[in-house]
Amino acid sequence: NLDLMVGLPHQTPERFAATLDGIIELKPHRLAIFGYAHLPWLKPHMRKLEEAALPGPLERAALFLHAHERLTTSGYQAIGMDHFALVDDELSVAQRQAALHRNFMGYTTMPDVALIGLGMSAISELPGGYVQQKSKLSHWWKAVEGQAPVVEKGYRLTDEDRLRRDIINGIMCNFQVDLGAVAERYGADGAAHFAEDLALLQPMVDDGLAIVNGLKISVPEDARLLVRNVAMAFDPGLRVHAADAPRYSSTV
Repeated sequence: NLDLMVGLPHQTPERFAATLDGIIELKPHRLAIFGYAHLPWLKPHMRKLEEAALPGPLERAALFLHAHERLTTSGYQAIGMDHFALVDDELSVAQRQAALHRNFMGYTTMPDVALIGLGMSAISELPGGYVQQKSKLSHWWKAVEGQAPVVEKGYRLTDEDRLRRDIINGIMCNFQVDLGAVAERYGADGAAHFAEDLALLQPMVDDGLAIVNGLKISVPEDARLLVRNVAMAFDPGLRVHAADAPRYSSTV
């Protein structure tokens, strides 16, 4: 497995293409291609980077689209969002069977498996929620040496959280979800429960990014690069109305 990044300082299409050609020769089973997130207000060391040297949104999109084309014509299948796997890899098989899952670390064929994070700032995903260890090195090692708890914060999942997670995972893993079936699992009234979500999704339906058939949602093949945007309509924590922000730009 290899991870690549697009949007790095001084990154050019020619350099990225050469890197990608070398990686395709190595033929790793899986690849992830992430966009560099420039967050100097959160990560002060990023202020040392020359912002003018960072590729803009269009250049970043072009780099990713080039990678998508090269990989999907070189024996790889696009998996969910930003990931690729050889067509005979178990992830690719699971996606073709609409049986792919996603956990905190990424795509998997194993649902409901607890992840235990070890080390500074590591996050664990447990059946009841999420737990993060101390994120500052000096605090973390002092807690370890003193045999004190290293947990900094945690979050306990509610049934509504689980419902929303099932929906978002269905969209981002298998490009389809039956809202009615998910609502039934949690004892909710599907039509009433998702009325606001479906209203927020409508502009994307109008633009051909999603298909709604009753309470069944699907993402057409030519819109799957924007699957994250479709999923965002069902996340109350990220709820942004079209009048309040540019459309489809925050994930590019």
